[in-house]
Amino acid sequence: MKSNNKHIKKESEKLDVFNIDPRTLGRPLNIAKANLTPNLHSIEDALAAAINAMVRRSDCHIELKSLSIEMKPTKPLHSAACFYQHTSHQGVCRLEVNHYLLTQLAEAFYGGKPSFSSEFSDVSQLRLNASEKRVQARLGAIALKQLDANWRVLETSPAFETCCLHAQYEISIGELKGELSVSLDDNLLVALGESNKAATLSPEAINEKRNHQLRQVPVKLNAILAQQSMPLEQVAQLRVGDIITSDIKEIVEVSSGEQKLFLARVSEQSNHLVLHITDHINPTENFSS
Repeated sequence: MKSNNKHIKKESEKLDVFNIDPRTLGRPLNIAKANLTPNLHSIEDALAAAINAMVRRSDCHIELKSLSIEMKPTKPLHSAACFYQHTSHQGVCRLEVNHYLLTQLAEAFYGGKPSFSSEFSDVSQLRLNASEKRVQARLGAIALKQLDANWRVLETSPAFETCCLHAQYEISIGELKGELSVSLDDNLLVALGESNKAATLSPEAINEKRNHQLRQVPVKLNAILAQQSMPLEQVAQLRVGDIITSDIKEIVEVSSGEQKLFLARVSEQSNHLVLHITDHINPTENFSS
């Protein structure tokens, strides 16, 4: 028995042991993941447009390759990831772009000579320089804006050891392929992934909101300045260039659709005909059958 216990102890020492958050056993994290998925997909277009502008090209393509809830964070791409904290919620976000892609993006952005071929040198052992860090932070801000607008950059690298949502994007420019990784810890995932709850409005507020929307509806106004009646025989004889004589009314009705709204005087101002409203038409006179 003693030997078996020693064997069990020895085997257990090889295992990764971590605390289990109760939320990972039920639905909250998976619901939050589902709610955030459309926003995570919107990062694709936003980043592609930003990178195309950055490198002055039009062939950048970005695809969300994997999205998963991990019991512990994935291995970082390098030692200089960007960390963000939400200004209203607890939790941390880690974002990083692989080093070689960052090198070429920084080269292009700051006027150097980037290479977007499939052959590249190994820079994994090198540290990110200031330009590469700025480019990574710039891409991070654009990506996270698709999730929420309230972020601040953390100057230090906090401990990032909890269950998290991991999103991996593949970035291709020309023949070069790279990776962008976004990880939200469980606190942040639950907070950002909560369904938007409809605000409870008072009846007065609902009416005001509805009335405001109605006031923004475009309305077409009509006014008939002149009318002329003539026999059908004369109408049939009209040709291009013929002149139809008619007097412009002094007072006209201004209407919208079938609804008559105002009386207006036809005037001239700065060589243009204008309508000067002189009176309202009582709506009850026009809705009566």
